[in-house]
Amino acid sequence: MARPTSNEQEDRIVAAARAEVVEVGAAALTQRSVAKRAGVSPQSIYNRFGDQHALLDAVADRAFVELAARLQAEDGHLLDDITDPVENVIEGLARYRRFAMGNPRLYGLMFDAQVGDFRISDRTLGTAFDSLQVLVRAVERGIEAGVLSEADPLEVAQRIWAAAHGVLRFELTDVGFVDDWDRHYESTIRTMLRGLGASA
Repeated sequence: MARPTSNEQEDRIVAAARAEVVEVGAAALTQRSVAKRAGVSPQSIYNRFGDQHALLDAVADRAFVELAARLQAEDGHLLDDITDPVENVIEGLARYRRFAMGNPRLYGLMFDAQVGDFRISDRTLGTAFDSLQVLVRAVERGIEAGVLSEADPLEVAQRIWAAAHGVLRFELTDVGFVDDWDRHYESTIRTMLRGLGASA
């Protein structure tokens, strides 16, 4: 049997670490447990990543790539096929929520440092920024269509994202007095859009 290439081994290790995060959470992940799942030695992980934080960062980086892909296309449905700019934003953020609710521990690793002083690296922050561009482009279309007031698209996107993230944190931690989270989430986004000049 051919030995795996360096990239193949790295992919296997990161996939195993992702599975550990999903199953037990980032705080419970150990290099030994990842090594066992990946079928490699703990030394192999150390040689490639150095420490646990670097391994978690690699998981987060790939998760942001996965998030961006999920926002752009879900179950074969392209976000860009939704031509109404307001509905495009709402559907994009609905996909964002489905990703978070379907992967709560992974989402926690991406957005809420849960392991000591772990913070995502500048590289992964750049990947996160790339995923935000899906929302930025949607905002730009809304401004061009005249349904969002003229402003810096990145700033507007971050306001909307912050509102969405805030509701999700309440939902994921079961904090809040909400009977219907689906309705509450969409209502929050539509309220934000109205405040930004959208006829939502």
